Amino acid sequence: MRKKLTVLLFFTTLALGLTACGSSYVVNRPDTQKGKPITNGMELYESTDADFCFLYPAGETTAYSEADGVAIYKNKTGNAPYLLIKKTDKKGMTPEKYFKASNEQMLDTFKEVASTKIYETPIDGKTLYMTRYVVSDGAKETVIERYIELYEDYYIQYTAVSEETGELNTEVYYAIKTLSMAEDAYGDVFIDTFSQYIHPDTQMNIELPDALEVSTLTIGYLASSDDAMMLCVTCTKDDAGNPIRNRDDFLALAAKDTGFVASYIGADAAEFGKGSVETIQGVEYYSYPMTLTFSNRIYSGKLVLADRTTGGCALGVYGVKENCENYDDYIELCEEALSSMEY
Repeated sequence: MRKKLTVLLFFTTLALGLTACGSSYVVNRPDTQKGKPITNGMELYESTDADFCFLYPAGETTAYSEADGVAIYKNKTGNAPYLLIKKTDKKGMTPEKYFKASNEQMLDTFKEVASTKIYETPIDGKTLYMTRYVVSDGAKETVIERYIELYEDYYIQYTAVSEETGELNTEVYYAIKTLSMAEDAYGDVFIDTFSQYIHPDTQMNIELPDALEVSTLTIGYLASSDDAMMLCVTCTKDDAGNPIRNRDDFLALAAKDTGFVASYIGADAAEFGKGSVETIQGVEYYSYPMTLTFSNRIYSGKLVLADRTTGGCALGVYGVKENCENYDDYIELCEEALSSMEY
């Protein structure tokens, strides 16, 4: 006699919102972001066996098998509670197809099987579909939660096996939230992209490196990291409130006070090489190679200075910490950012 699957009337889950799954379903887009930080208290799983990576709670163990994919063991390796994560390269999978096969597998494996309906489960920008089973071999009950995450050319399945509902909520949440197919998704990856900024007051238009944290000032932008800094601002007065009408006024103040430029840009000291003229976005700038000192650390860079038609001058400065990792890359980024500066 064929076993029957009983539909459970109760349902709770870690997701914030749930709806019953209808005939339509969501196909997710792959996460392509690189260089994401590793959350405190988490460890990174990455392996040549599985072509994806994710974060899981520190101190727990992982294992890989071709049949089950990646396993996260909460306590003892090989025993429940554990979470299985597997990628299957197959187009055209739907929640209905997947859970029909899953139901048949449960009925073939266990003596008693009960399940919920299929629920659409949003988790941190992704849409998954899940069913919870309560199964028994005649001696004890086990809770099995299955999630499927659909993509155009493949799907990811998560199988959480435990004795109690919710025992693997943390593992499931972080695995789904952080799983990525992108190479170098986590860790210290140098970012070489730019974002455009248009200042609301000065109308400065500039592309600044995404590798630097950007702060909006009343007179422009400050962008910085541990190894590099950029300051792109409009100068109309000095620290004492005296007017700066053009770049010659700025240079006169610098000649009068050797510490003026360092003070203006927030450095401990600034030394300049021989100046030249360069054109940026059709505007003539005076350009000076320079060395900055911040807290006894030496930064090499450049200062550029131009007149503004509306008064004052446009100042662009960058410095990169000498002998830092990615020194040449930072120099290239800062030069490209300066070359995009418009007023």
